[in-house]
Amino acid sequence: MAVRSELHTAPSAATNAVAGPRLAVPLLRRVPSYEPAPEQPPWPEAVLLAPARTRSAAASPQHRPQSDPISPAALVRAQQVFRLTFEVLEGRRGPQQLQQVMAPELVAKVTTLARTYAAQRARPTARLHRVHVQQVTPRAAEACVAVEQGERVHAVAARLELGKRGWRCTALRIG
Repeated sequence: MAVRSELHTAPSAATNAVAGPRLAVPLLRRVPSYEPAPEQPPWPEAVLLAPARTRSAAASPQHRPQSDPISPAALVRAQQVFRLTFEVLEGRRGPQQLQQVMAPELVAKVTTLARTYAAQRARPTARLHRVHVQQVTPRAAEACVAVEQGERVHAVAARLELGKRGWRCTALRIG
């Protein structure tokens, strides 16, 4: 079965003085509606006729609840964690110095990573940009920073939790 395609054209009102092909002007036709008729909504009419609700004062942008204030100690600890982590990775500091600021399983992972990068000690020194901290609960904060190493920029994120001995890093992600 061959498929046949045609372009319906309308005669052009303006004739071209130069002999040549005439431009085809396509005719547009309305397509009949193929959508089914709308059904009755599944909810009662009373709901449809209900007046629009006004915004309450509590939901307005001026009265939104603020996040927990940032603990200055959490900010200082986040800066320490990021700085110490990159100093350990660069071999300028021993991994045992991370034990005061990180959970033991993270210290082990950073130590392993530092050994992996030991052959690449010619890396440029890391430069930390502004540390951002967001307190998610009174006892937990999340921090992030951009770290520049030569031509590369790494995104680093950490979760800090408040324990008996102060703020401690419980999760670290280097991107």
